[in-house]
Amino acid sequence: MAFDEEERIRIRAYQIWEEAGRPHGLDKQHWEQCCSGARACRPETCRSAN
Repeated sequence: MAFDEEERIRIRAYQIWEEAGRPHGLDKQHWEQCCSGARACRPETCRSAN
């Protein structure tokens, strides 16, 4: 995955986490939510969220 794409997903996942009240343990769910936006979540993308 390109650095720019991963950084964009990381930033958006962080925004979702903050908007949700900073819940513990939902990082993978937030990451996958970002991945499923414009494209299907690729396994190599989702693994980097752990």
